Amino acid sequence: EHAAEAAAAGEAAAKAAAASGAEARATALYAHPACLLHTAPVGREYDALSPAEARRLYGQPECAERLRTMLAPYGSLRAARFAPLLRRVAPRAQLADVLRAAQCRISRRLGACEGRVVGMPRRRVHEFSYYDALRRQCAGLAEQSEAEPAKPAIGRVDTDTEVTAHSLVAALHAAGGAVQAVADVCASPRRARNAFCAVRPPGHHAGPRGAVGGQSAGFCLLSTAAIGAAYALACRREVVRRVAILDYDVHHGNGTQECVRNVRPTERVESFSAAGATLRLSRVECKPWLSEEDGDNVFFGSIHGFGEEGGGGGQFYPGSGGPVDQSAEPSVINSPVGLRTPSAQWRRFMSEKLLTPLAAFGPDLVIISAGFDAHAHDPLEAGALLDSDFEWMTAELVGLAERCCDGRLVSLLEGGYQTAGGPLASLGRAAAAHVAALMDPTLVGVPWDARACGERLESGIAAAAEWRAARATAATSAAAAPAETQEDGSSRRSKRSRTDVDYTALQAEIEAEEGGGA
Repeated sequence: EHAAEAAAAGEAAAKAAAASGAEARATALYAHPACLLHTAPVGREYDALSPAEARRLYGQPECAERLRTMLAPYGSLRAARFAPLLRRVAPRAQLADVLRAAQCRISRRLGACEGRVVGMPRRRVHEFSYYDALRRQCAGLAEQSEAEPAKPAIGRVDTDTEVTAHSLVAALHAAGGAVQAVADVCASPRRARNAFCAVRPPGHHAGPRGAVGGQSAGFCLLSTAAIGAAYALACRREVVRRVAILDYDVHHGNGTQECVRNVRPTERVESFSAAGATLRLSRVECKPWLSEEDGDNVFFGSIHGFGEEGGGGGQFYPGSGGPVDQSAEPSVINSPVGLRTPSAQWRRFMSEKLLTPLAAFGPDLVIISAGFDAHAHDPLEAGALLDSDFEWMTAELVGLAERCCDGRLVSLLEGGYQTAGGPLASLGRAAAAHVAALMDPTLVGVPWDARACGERLESGIAAAAEWRAARATAATSAAAAPAETQEDGSSRRSKRSRTDVDYTALQAEIEAEEGGGA
Protein backbone atom coordinates (compact mmCIF):
# COMPACT_ATOMS: atom_id res chain seq x y z
CA GLU A 1 0.00 0.00 0.00
CA HIS A 2 2.78 2.40 0.93
CA ALA A 3 4.56 1.62 -2.36
CA ALA A 4 1.35 2.30 -4.31
CA GLU A 5 0.83 5.59 -2.49
CA ALA A 6 4.45 6.62 -3.16
CA ALA A 7 4.11 5.69 -6.83
CA ALA A 8 0.89 7.68 -7.17
CA ALA A 9 2.45 10.69 -5.46
CA GLY A 10 5.51 10.35 -7.66
CA GLU A 11 3.43 10.24 -10.85
CA ALA A 12 1.54 13.34 -9.74
CA ALA A 13 4.83 15.12 -9.05
CA ALA A 14 6.20 13.98 -12.41
CA LYS A 15 3.15 15.32 -14.26
CA ALA A 16 3.42 18.64 -12.44
CA ALA A 17 7.13 18.81 -13.22
CA ALA A 18 6.53 17.98 -16.88
CA ALA A 19 3.86 20.65 -17.10
CA SER A 20 6.27 23.24 -15.76
CA GLY A 21 9.25 21.98 -17.79
CA ALA A 22 11.10 21.23 -14.55
CA GLU A 23 11.82 17.57 -15.30
CA ALA A 24 15.10 18.42 -17.01
CA ARG A 25 16.35 20.00 -13.76
CA ALA A 26 14.94 17.42 -11.32
CA THR A 27 16.28 14.25 -9.68
CA ALA A 28 14.32 11.04 -10.25
CA LEU A 29 14.01 8.21 -7.71
CA TYR A 30 13.33 4.68 -9.01
CA ALA A 31 12.04 1.82 -6.85
CA HIS A 32 9.71 -1.17 -7.06
CA PRO A 33 7.83 -3.21 -4.41
CA ALA A 34 9.21 -6.45 -5.90
CA CYS A 35 12.63 -5.51 -4.52
CA LEU A 36 11.19 -5.97 -1.01
CA LEU A 37 10.34 -9.62 -1.76
CA HIS A 38 13.88 -10.85 -2.44
CA THR A 39 15.04 -13.07 0.47
CA ALA A 40 12.05 -12.10 2.61
CA PRO A 41 9.05 -14.06 3.99
CA VAL A 42 5.94 -13.55 1.87
CA GLY A 43 2.25 -14.42 2.25
CA ARG A 44 1.32 -17.37 4.46
CA GLU A 45 4.94 -17.97 5.29
CA TYR A 46 5.15 -14.43 6.71
CA ASP A 47 2.06 -15.11 8.87
CA ALA A 48 3.43 -18.45 10.09
CA LEU A 49 6.87 -17.25 11.17
CA SER A 50 7.60 -15.63 14.50
CA PRO A 51 9.85 -12.54 14.40
CA ALA A 52 12.68 -14.61 15.88
CA GLU A 53 12.31 -17.31 13.21
CA ALA A 54 12.12 -14.71 10.45
CA ARG A 55 15.38 -13.17 11.68
CA ARG A 56 17.02 -16.59 11.85
CA LEU A 57 16.00 -17.57 8.32
CA TYR A 58 16.24 -14.21 6.58
CA GLY A 59 18.74 -12.44 8.79
CA GLN A 60 21.48 -11.78 6.25
CA PRO A 61 22.76 -8.18 6.19
CA GLU A 62 21.35 -7.55 2.69
CA CYS A 63 17.69 -7.48 3.72
CA ALA A 64 14.45 -5.76 2.73
CA GLU A 65 14.71 -3.46 5.74
CA ARG A 66 17.45 -1.60 3.87
CA LEU A 67 14.88 -0.20 1.44
CA ARG A 68 12.33 0.51 4.17
CA THR A 69 14.96 2.59 5.96
CA MET A 70 14.83 4.94 2.98
CA LEU A 71 11.41 4.50 1.37
CA ALA A 72 8.89 3.55 4.08
CA PRO A 73 6.52 6.29 5.31
CA TYR A 74 9.07 7.11 8.01
CA GLY A 75 12.05 6.58 5.68
CA SER A 76 14.89 9.04 5.29
CA LEU A 77 13.91 9.85 1.67
CA ARG A 78 10.33 10.70 2.68
CA ALA A 79 11.35 13.87 4.55
CA ALA A 80 9.89 17.17 3.36
CA ARG A 81 13.11 18.25 1.65
CA PHE A 82 12.77 15.30 -0.74
CA ALA A 83 9.26 16.26 -1.91
CA PRO A 84 10.60 17.55 -5.28
CA LEU A 85 11.92 14.07 -6.19
CA LEU A 86 10.29 12.53 -9.27
CA ARG A 87 9.28 9.18 -7.79
CA ARG A 88 9.01 6.57 -10.50
CA VAL A 89 8.43 2.82 -10.70
CA ALA A 90 11.43 0.75 -11.80
CA PRO A 91 10.20 -1.39 -14.72
CA ARG A 92 11.21 -4.99 -15.26
CA ALA A 93 14.28 -5.31 -17.49
CA GLN A 94 13.96 -7.09 -20.80
CA LEU A 95 16.00 -10.25 -21.25
CA ALA A 96 17.93 -8.52 -24.02
CA ASP A 97 19.00 -5.79 -21.56
CA VAL A 98 20.41 -8.41 -19.19
CA LEU A 99 22.19 -10.54 -21.75
CA ARG A 100 23.49 -7.75 -23.94
CA ALA A 101 23.11 -4.14 -24.94
CA ALA A 102 20.39 -4.70 -27.47
CA GLN A 103 20.27 -3.62 -31.07
CA CYS A 104 18.04 -0.60 -31.35
CA ARG A 105 15.47 0.32 -33.91
CA ILE A 106 16.67 3.35 -35.84
CA SER A 107 13.97 5.84 -36.71
CA ARG A 108 14.30 7.21 -40.22
CA ARG A 109 12.30 10.26 -39.24
CA LEU A 110 14.40 11.10 -36.18
CA GLY A 111 17.63 9.50 -37.29
CA ALA A 112 18.08 8.46 -33.67
CA CYS A 113 17.70 5.49 -31.40
CA GLU A 114 14.20 4.83 -30.06
CA GLY A 115 15.61 2.57 -27.39
CA ARG A 116 13.79 -0.79 -27.50
CA VAL A 117 15.05 -4.03 -28.86
CA VAL A 118 14.77 -5.91 -32.14
CA GLY A 119 16.68 -8.90 -33.37
CA MET A 120 18.49 -11.67 -31.51
CA PRO A 121 20.86 -11.12 -28.59
CA ARG A 122 24.42 -10.67 -29.82
CA ARG A 123 26.37 -8.69 -27.25
CA ARG A 124 26.17 -9.90 -23.68
CA VAL A 125 26.57 -8.54 -20.18
CA HIS A 126 25.69 -11.88 -18.56
CA GLU A 127 25.99 -15.33 -20.06
CA PHE A 128 22.67 -16.98 -20.86
CA SER A 129 23.74 -20.14 -19.02
CA TYR A 130 24.11 -18.16 -15.78
CA TYR A 131 20.79 -16.37 -16.21
CA ASP A 132 19.00 -19.61 -17.08
CA ALA A 133 20.40 -21.43 -14.03
CA LEU A 134 19.19 -18.56 -11.82
CA ARG A 135 15.78 -18.64 -13.49
CA ARG A 136 15.41 -22.39 -13.00
CA GLN A 137 16.50 -22.18 -9.36
CA CYS A 138 13.94 -19.45 -8.54
CA ALA A 139 11.22 -21.33 -10.46
CA GLY A 140 11.96 -24.45 -8.40
CA LEU A 141 11.69 -22.45 -5.18
CA ALA A 142 8.36 -21.04 -6.39
CA GLU A 143 7.06 -24.60 -6.86
CA GLN A 144 8.19 -25.49 -3.34
CA SER A 145 6.39 -22.44 -1.93
CA GLU A 146 3.25 -23.36 -3.84
CA ALA A 147 3.29 -26.91 -2.49
CA GLU A 148 3.98 -25.84 1.11
CA PRO A 149 3.08 -22.14 1.48
CA ALA A 150 3.93 -21.94 5.18
CA LYS A 151 7.37 -23.53 4.79
CA PRO A 152 10.36 -21.32 3.92
CA ALA A 153 11.84 -22.07 0.49
CA ILE A 154 15.35 -20.63 0.43
CA GLY A 155 18.07 -21.54 -2.05
CA ARG A 156 21.75 -20.70 -2.25
CA VAL A 157 23.67 -19.45 -5.24
CA ASP A 158 26.83 -19.69 -3.15
CA THR A 159 27.92 -19.49 0.50
CA ASP A 160 26.83 -15.85 0.87
CA THR A 161 24.11 -15.34 -1.72
CA GLU A 162 20.63 -16.63 -0.99
CA VAL A 163 17.61 -16.57 -3.29
CA THR A 164 13.87 -17.13 -2.95
CA ALA A 165 11.06 -17.50 -5.45
CA HIS A 166 10.92 -13.72 -6.02
CA SER A 167 14.66 -13.03 -6.28
CA LEU A 168 15.03 -13.05 -10.06
CA VAL A 169 11.99 -10.77 -10.47
CA ALA A 170 13.49 -8.37 -7.93
CA ALA A 171 16.85 -8.42 -9.72
CA LEU A 172 15.16 -7.76 -13.07
CA HIS A 173 13.36 -4.74 -11.61
CA ALA A 174 16.66 -3.52 -10.16
CA ALA A 175 18.27 -3.81 -13.61
CA GLY A 176 15.17 -2.29 -15.22
CA GLY A 177 15.42 0.69 -12.90
CA ALA A 178 19.00 1.26 -14.07
CA VAL A 179 17.97 1.00 -17.73
CA GLN A 180 14.99 3.35 -17.31
CA ALA A 181 17.05 5.87 -15.36
CA VAL A 182 19.64 5.92 -18.15
CA ALA A 183 16.89 6.33 -20.73
CA ASP A 184 15.34 9.25 -18.83
CA VAL A 185 18.54 11.22 -18.24
CA CYS A 186 19.57 10.68 -21.87
CA ALA A 187 16.16 11.48 -23.39
CA SER A 188 15.48 14.53 -25.50
CA PRO A 189 13.78 16.41 -23.98
CA ARG A 190 15.25 15.29 -20.66
CA ARG A 191 12.95 13.43 -18.26
CA ALA A 192 15.38 13.90 -15.37
CA ARG A 193 18.69 15.61 -14.79
CA ASN A 194 20.05 12.75 -12.71
CA ALA A 195 18.64 9.74 -10.85
CA PHE A 196 18.97 7.42 -7.86
CA CYS A 197 17.77 3.81 -7.99
CA ALA A 198 16.80 2.50 -4.54
CA VAL A 199 16.73 -1.15 -5.56
CA ARG A 200 17.96 -4.55 -4.42
CA PRO A 201 19.59 -7.03 -4.71
CA PRO A 202 22.86 -5.17 -5.35
CA GLY A 203 24.94 -6.03 -8.40
CA HIS A 204 28.59 -5.03 -8.36
CA HIS A 205 29.95 -8.49 -7.38
CA ALA A 206 28.09 -10.25 -10.21
CA GLY A 207 30.25 -10.93 -13.25
CA PRO A 208 29.23 -12.33 -16.64
CA ARG A 209 28.86 -15.81 -15.10
CA GLY A 210 27.93 -14.70 -11.59
CA ALA A 211 30.59 -15.00 -8.88
CA VAL A 212 34.10 -13.94 -9.90
CA GLY A 213 37.51 -15.39 -9.10
CA GLY A 214 36.39 -18.22 -6.86
CA GLN A 215 34.72 -15.80 -4.43
CA SER A 216 31.03 -15.66 -3.54
CA ALA A 217 28.74 -13.27 -5.39
CA GLY A 218 28.37 -11.19 -2.21
CA PHE A 219 24.53 -10.93 -2.24
CA CYS A 220 24.57 -9.88 -5.94
CA LEU A 221 22.62 -11.45 -8.83
CA LEU A 222 22.72 -9.13 -11.86
CA SER A 223 25.31 -6.45 -12.60
CA THR A 224 22.97 -3.45 -12.65
CA ALA A 225 25.72 -0.89 -13.32
CA ALA A 226 27.11 -2.84 -16.29
CA ILE A 227 23.60 -3.44 -17.66
CA GLY A 228 22.83 0.29 -17.47
CA ALA A 229 26.17 1.19 -19.10
CA ALA A 230 25.73 -1.37 -21.89
CA TYR A 231 22.22 -0.11 -22.60
CA ALA A 232 23.50 3.46 -22.79
CA LEU A 233 26.21 2.60 -25.32
CA ALA A 234 23.99 0.48 -27.54
CA CYS A 235 20.61 2.18 -27.31
CA ARG A 236 21.42 5.83 -26.51
CA ARG A 237 24.36 6.26 -28.82
CA GLU A 238 23.03 9.54 -30.21
CA VAL A 239 24.00 10.92 -26.78
CA VAL A 240 26.37 8.43 -25.15
CA ARG A 241 29.63 7.51 -26.86
CA ARG A 242 31.65 7.05 -23.67
CA VAL A 243 30.33 5.83 -20.32
CA ALA A 244 31.98 5.78 -16.89
CA ILE A 245 31.17 3.64 -13.84
CA LEU A 246 32.53 4.79 -10.48
CA ASP A 247 32.18 2.53 -7.43
CA TYR A 248 32.71 3.77 -3.85
CA ASP A 249 31.32 0.78 -1.97
CA VAL A 250 33.76 -0.40 0.72
CA HIS A 251 34.07 -3.69 -1.22
CA HIS A 252 35.79 -3.84 -4.59
CA GLY A 253 33.30 -4.06 -7.47
CA ASN A 254 34.95 -7.14 -8.93
CA GLY A 255 31.84 -8.21 -10.87
CA THR A 256 31.43 -4.86 -12.62
CA GLN A 257 35.15 -4.83 -13.37
CA GLU A 258 34.90 -8.29 -14.95
CA CYS A 259 31.97 -7.18 -17.11
CA VAL A 260 33.97 -4.14 -18.26
CA ARG A 261 37.09 -6.19 -18.98
CA ASN A 262 34.95 -8.62 -20.93
CA VAL A 263 34.44 -6.06 -23.70
CA ARG A 264 38.14 -6.42 -24.62
CA PRO A 265 39.78 -9.60 -25.93
CA THR A 266 40.68 -11.52 -22.76
CA GLU A 267 42.49 -14.83 -22.36
CA ARG A 268 40.60 -17.36 -20.23
CA VAL A 269 42.46 -20.35 -18.78
CA GLU A 270 40.66 -23.33 -17.26
CA SER A 271 42.32 -26.28 -15.52
CA PHE A 272 40.94 -29.82 -15.23
CA SER A 273 42.48 -32.66 -13.21
CA ALA A 274 41.95 -36.26 -14.23
CA ALA A 275 43.93 -39.51 -13.94
CA GLY A 276 46.80 -37.81 -12.17
CA ALA A 277 47.27 -35.19 -14.89
CA THR A 278 46.20 -31.56 -15.23
CA LEU A 279 44.74 -30.29 -18.48
CA ARG A 280 44.83 -26.56 -19.14
CA LEU A 281 42.58 -25.04 -21.78
CA SER A 282 43.11 -21.49 -22.99
CA ARG A 283 40.75 -19.40 -25.08
CA VAL A 284 40.31 -15.75 -25.95
CA GLU A 285 36.92 -14.18 -25.25
CA CYS A 286 35.57 -10.80 -26.30
CA LYS A 287 31.96 -9.78 -25.80
CA PRO A 288 31.61 -6.09 -26.58
CA TRP A 289 28.38 -4.31 -25.76
CA LEU A 290 28.25 -2.34 -29.01
CA SER A 291 31.46 -2.66 -31.02
CA GLU A 292 35.10 -3.66 -30.80
CA GLU A 293 35.92 -0.10 -29.67
CA ASP A 294 34.03 -0.54 -26.39
CA GLY A 295 37.30 -1.08 -24.51
CA ASP A 296 38.25 2.54 -25.22
CA ASN A 297 34.80 3.90 -24.45
CA VAL A 298 34.07 2.33 -21.04
CA PHE A 299 35.72 3.52 -17.81
CA PHE A 300 35.58 1.71 -14.48
CA GLY A 301 37.01 3.18 -11.29
CA SER A 302 36.73 1.88 -7.74
CA ILE A 303 37.83 3.14 -4.32
CA HIS A 304 37.46 0.40 -1.72
CA GLY A 305 38.86 -1.20 1.39
CA PHE A 306 41.75 -3.62 0.99
CA GLY A 307 43.96 -5.53 3.39
CA GLU A 308 43.94 -8.11 6.14
CA GLU A 309 40.74 -8.52 8.12
CA GLY A 310 41.02 -9.45 11.78
CA GLY A 311 44.02 -11.28 13.16
CA GLY A 312 43.76 -14.43 11.06
CA GLY A 313 45.60 -13.11 8.03
CA GLY A 314 42.52 -13.39 5.78
CA GLN A 315 41.93 -10.74 3.13
CA PHE A 316 38.97 -8.39 3.27
CA TYR A 317 36.28 -9.53 0.80
CA PRO A 318 36.61 -9.97 -2.15
CA GLY A 319 40.40 -9.61 -1.96
CA SER A 320 40.71 -8.13 -5.47
CA GLY A 321 41.49 -4.63 -6.68
CA GLY A 322 44.69 -4.40 -4.62
CA PRO A 323 47.95 -2.57 -5.36
CA VAL A 324 49.33 -5.54 -7.35
CA ASP A 325 46.02 -6.12 -9.16
CA GLN A 326 46.08 -3.03 -11.32
CA SER A 327 44.79 -3.46 -14.85
CA ALA A 328 46.96 -2.82 -17.88
CA GLU A 329 43.97 -1.14 -19.47
CA PRO A 330 43.82 2.61 -18.90
CA SER A 331 40.04 2.47 -18.55
CA VAL A 332 40.12 0.31 -15.36
CA ILE A 333 41.48 2.10 -12.29
CA ASN A 334 41.47 0.68 -8.76
CA SER A 335 42.25 2.81 -5.73
CA PRO A 336 42.55 0.46 -2.72
CA VAL A 337 42.72 2.01 0.74
CA GLY A 338 43.30 0.45 4.14
CA LEU A 339 40.37 -0.68 6.24
CA ARG A 340 38.89 2.10 8.38
CA THR A 341 40.75 4.73 6.38
CA PRO A 342 39.86 8.16 7.83
CA SER A 343 37.84 10.71 5.92
CA ALA A 344 40.67 13.04 4.86
CA GLN A 345 42.77 10.26 3.35
CA TRP A 346 39.77 8.68 1.59
CA ARG A 347 38.84 12.02 0.01
CA ARG A 348 42.41 12.68 -1.16
CA PHE A 349 42.68 9.23 -2.70
CA MET A 350 39.39 9.66 -4.51
CA SER A 351 40.26 13.13 -5.78
CA GLU A 352 43.73 12.24 -7.05
CA LYS A 353 43.31 8.64 -8.17
CA LEU A 354 39.77 8.64 -9.56
CA LEU A 355 38.24 12.06 -10.18
CA THR A 356 41.14 13.47 -12.17
CA PRO A 357 41.42 10.42 -14.52
CA LEU A 358 37.61 10.35 -14.83
CA ALA A 359 37.58 14.00 -15.94
CA ALA A 360 40.33 13.24 -18.46
CA PHE A 361 38.27 10.32 -19.82
CA GLY A 362 35.40 12.72 -20.59
CA PRO A 363 32.30 10.49 -20.22
CA ASP A 364 28.92 11.22 -21.78
CA LEU A 365 27.23 9.48 -18.85
CA VAL A 366 28.36 8.80 -15.27
CA ILE A 367 27.02 5.76 -13.37
CA ILE A 368 27.69 5.50 -9.62
CA SER A 369 27.73 2.23 -7.72
CA ALA A 370 26.72 3.89 -4.46
CA GLY A 371 27.61 1.72 -1.50
CA PHE A 372 27.21 3.18 1.99
CA ASP A 373 29.01 0.44 3.92
CA ALA A 374 32.17 2.53 4.25
CA HIS A 375 30.27 4.50 6.90
CA ALA A 376 31.87 4.52 10.34
CA HIS A 377 28.66 3.17 11.90
CA ASP A 378 28.07 0.34 9.43
CA PRO A 379 28.06 -3.08 11.17
CA LEU A 380 30.86 -4.31 8.88
CA GLU A 381 33.20 -1.87 10.68
CA ALA A 382 35.40 -1.61 7.59
CA GLY A 383 35.08 2.13 6.95
CA ALA A 384 35.38 5.40 8.83
CA LEU A 385 33.36 7.80 6.67
CA LEU A 386 30.58 10.13 7.83
CA ASP A 387 27.43 11.45 6.17
CA SER A 388 29.33 14.53 5.01
CA ASP A 389 31.83 12.35 3.12
CA PHE A 390 29.10 10.80 1.00
CA GLU A 391 27.70 14.26 0.38
CA TRP A 392 31.16 15.46 -0.71
CA MET A 393 31.77 12.51 -3.05
CA THR A 394 28.36 12.94 -4.66
CA ALA A 395 28.75 16.70 -5.09
CA GLU A 396 32.12 16.24 -6.79
CA LEU A 397 30.70 13.63 -9.16
CA VAL A 398 27.69 15.84 -9.93
CA GLY A 399 30.08 18.67 -10.76
CA LEU A 400 32.15 16.38 -12.95
CA ALA A 401 28.99 15.26 -14.78
CA GLU A 402 28.06 18.93 -15.26
CA ARG A 403 31.45 19.53 -16.86
CA CYS A 404 31.53 16.46 -19.11
CA CYS A 405 27.98 15.45 -19.96
CA ASP A 406 25.42 18.11 -19.10
CA GLY A 407 24.77 16.54 -15.69
CA ARG A 408 23.78 13.07 -16.94
CA LEU A 409 24.34 10.85 -13.88
CA VAL A 410 22.64 7.68 -12.60
CA SER A 411 23.30 6.30 -9.11
CA LEU A 412 22.56 2.70 -8.08
CA LEU A 413 22.29 1.40 -4.51
CA GLU A 414 24.91 -1.20 -3.63
CA GLY A 415 25.95 -1.88 0.00
CA GLY A 416 25.16 -0.32 3.37
CA TYR A 417 23.73 -2.52 6.10
CA GLN A 418 23.00 -0.51 9.26
CA THR A 419 19.20 -0.39 9.50
CA ALA A 420 18.68 -0.27 13.29
CA GLY A 421 17.20 3.14 13.94
CA GLY A 422 15.28 3.37 10.67
CA PRO A 423 15.79 6.74 8.99
CA LEU A 424 18.38 7.67 11.62
CA ALA A 425 20.54 4.62 10.86
CA SER A 426 23.80 5.25 9.03
CA LEU A 427 22.34 3.79 5.80
CA GLY A 428 19.32 6.10 5.90
CA ARG A 429 21.38 9.18 6.74
CA ALA A 430 24.13 8.50 4.19
CA ALA A 431 21.59 7.80 1.42
CA ALA A 432 19.76 11.01 2.32
CA ALA A 433 23.03 13.00 2.14
CA HIS A 434 23.74 11.39 -1.25
CA VAL A 435 20.32 12.18 -2.73
CA ALA A 436 20.34 15.71 -1.29
CA ALA A 437 23.59 16.39 -3.16
CA LEU A 438 22.06 15.01 -6.37
CA MET A 439 19.16 17.44 -5.91
CA ASP A 440 21.30 20.47 -4.99
CA PRO A 441 20.31 23.25 -7.46
CA THR A 442 23.50 25.21 -6.74
CA LEU A 443 25.52 22.48 -8.49
CA VAL A 444 23.61 22.73 -11.78
CA GLY A 445 25.66 24.35 -14.49
CA VAL A 446 28.80 24.56 -12.34
CA PRO A 447 31.53 22.54 -14.10
CA TRP A 448 34.07 20.56 -12.10
CA ASP A 449 37.63 21.84 -11.90
CA ALA A 450 40.55 19.90 -10.40
CA ARG A 451 42.08 22.97 -8.72
CA ALA A 452 38.76 24.06 -7.18
CA CYS A 453 38.14 20.46 -6.08
CA GLY A 454 41.50 20.46 -4.28
CA GLU A 455 40.68 23.75 -2.57
CA ARG A 456 37.27 22.46 -1.43
CA LEU A 457 38.91 19.28 -0.25
CA GLU A 458 41.52 21.00 1.90
CA SER A 459 39.00 23.54 3.19
CA GLY A 460 36.62 20.78 4.24
CA ILE A 461 39.41 18.81 5.93
CA ALA A 462 40.54 21.94 7.81
CA ALA A 463 36.99 22.71 8.95
CA ALA A 464 36.55 19.14 10.18
CA ALA A 465 39.84 19.35 12.08
CA GLU A 466 38.74 22.62 13.74
CA TRP A 467 35.43 21.05 14.74
CA ARG A 468 37.18 18.03 16.26
CA ALA A 469 39.56 20.31 18.16
CA ALA A 470 36.68 22.40 19.50
CA ARG A 471 34.84 19.26 20.53
CA ALA A 472 37.94 17.93 22.32
CA THR A 473 38.35 21.25 24.13
CA ALA A 474 34.71 21.21 25.23
CA ALA A 475 35.07 17.64 26.45
CA THR A 476 38.19 18.54 28.43
CA SER A 477 36.44 21.53 30.00
CA ALA A 478 33.45 19.40 30.94
CA ALA A 479 35.71 16.80 32.52
CA ALA A 480 37.50 19.47 34.53
CA ALA A 481 34.28 21.04 35.82
CA PRO A 482 33.89 20.73 39.60
CA ALA A 483 31.58 18.04 40.83
CA GLU A 484 28.26 19.17 42.29
CA THR A 485 27.80 18.22 45.95
CA GLN A 486 24.41 16.76 46.88
CA GLU A 487 22.60 17.04 50.22
CA ASP A 488 23.75 13.55 51.17
CA GLY A 489 27.38 14.52 50.59
CA SER A 490 27.72 12.63 47.28
CA SER A 491 28.82 14.39 44.13
CA ARG A 492 27.81 14.24 40.50
CA ARG A 493 28.95 15.76 37.26
CA SER A 494 26.80 18.23 35.41
CA LYS A 495 26.62 19.09 31.72
CA ARG A 496 26.76 22.78 32.62
CA SER A 497 28.71 24.71 35.20
CA ARG A 498 26.53 25.73 38.15
CA THR A 499 27.57 29.04 39.70
CA ASP A 500 25.65 31.37 42.01
CA VAL A 501 23.50 33.90 40.18
CA ASP A 502 22.80 37.44 41.46
CA TYR A 503 19.19 37.70 40.26
CA THR A 504 18.81 41.33 41.43
CA ALA A 505 21.74 42.41 39.29
CA LEU A 506 20.49 40.26 36.39
CA GLN A 507 17.02 41.88 36.56
CA ALA A 508 18.57 45.34 36.56
CA GLU A 509 20.69 44.40 33.51
CA ILE A 510 17.62 43.16 31.63
CA GLU A 511 15.63 46.31 32.41
CA ALA A 512 18.53 48.47 31.31
CA GLU A 513 18.75 46.60 27.99
CA GLU A 514 15.01 46.90 27.42
CA GLY A 515 15.06 50.57 28.24
CA GLY A 516 18.01 51.13 25.93
CA GLY A 517 16.24 49.28 23.13
CA ALA A 518 13.13 51.46 23.53
